[in-house]
Amino acid sequence: MLAVVRDVSARREAEQQLRISLQEKEILLREVHHRVKNNLQVISSLLDLQAGTARNPEVLEVLRDSRQRVMTMASIHERLYGSGGLSALVLNGYLEELAQAIVQAHRPDGTIAVRVDIPAISLSANAAVPLGLIVNELVSNCMKHAFGRDQRGRVRIVVRPADEDRLTLLVEDDGRGLPGDFDIGRVGSLGLTILKVLVKQLGGTLEVQRGAGASFRIAFADRP
Repeated sequence: MLAVVRDVSARREAEQQLRISLQEKEILLREVHHRVKNNLQVISSLLDLQAGTARNPEVLEVLRDSRQRVMTMASIHERLYGSGGLSALVLNGYLEELAQAIVQAHRPDGTIAVRVDIPAISLSANAAVPLGLIVNELVSNCMKHAFGRDQRGRVRIVVRPADEDRLTLLVEDDGRGLPGDFDIGRVGSLGLTILKVLVKQLGGTLEVQRGAGASFRIAFADRP
């Protein structure tokens, strides 16, 4: 009987130590996300200051694009820090806010609408950062090239399960469409080069479709 009591006591002590260890790791992980977010915001501010001194329009555009990429990463870490679960991010609200912010920055007159069709899917932190940057690149590209100055239009973002362990991201617009000779494999712009690197990082595939506007479809697996 005494041996049983000792065994139960030892198990309870082990469980208590495990709970304490998990709590300490959660606190540490929150602190990591918080510090990463703060550091990225400092970098963003430095890029913003540098953009304020730029006189070359091309340099100014590069600095602003870089700042938006940094802010995209910072916002992901901020959401992970503030969420109940530190290892996953709920996509629908985050991607909608991100897309709205990019469109508002380029066209504050409200002539471009954003439509988001994403169920309440949670994505691992490892996949959330590249996916957020992918949406950043695609929506920014739409705003730069798809619409004329006074043209009204729409950007649509859809995420759907492709099968048991894969998702599909669709970003499309109803703008002027892609050039007839467009080849994603040969395009050397920084934005599309970054896009291809990010898709590869996700272990995904990229499909580009022409039509009434442009459509980019990415299939990928969420790896925890």
